[in-house]
Amino acid sequence: MALSEMMRSFILFCLDIRGYIPYNKTEGDEELPTISSFYGIFILMHLTGKEHNPPHIHAIYGDYEATFYIEDGEIYNGEFPKNGKVLVKKFILKYKKELKEMWDKEVYKKLPPLQ
Repeated sequence: MALSEMMRSFILFCLDIRGYIPYNKTEGDEELPTISSFYGIFILMHLTGKEHNPPHIHAIYGDYEATFYIEDGEIYNGEFPKNGKVLVKKFILKYKKELKEMWDKEVYKKLPPLQ
């Protein structure tokens, strides 16, 4: 990992543990708003009208990126470290109702991080 990438990861981690969520990924001309972050993992979601089913979230951790089903928290696309998968699944299952509501109503809100 290059020094600049290490510094970026460190800065994002420091912001993350202080409760700041600076990350918005751009796909094409669409932004995926960050709805939560914890332990260096960023959780993002598209609007359903601009996204495809089944309902899912995007998770990013360093160079890893994956999509996870909201229904059961299982990964269905991408690569993610084993411990990260466990944390993302725990987050999804804890906030399943809120995530489904955001997906259905196309209204975002920030969700508390895992503790």
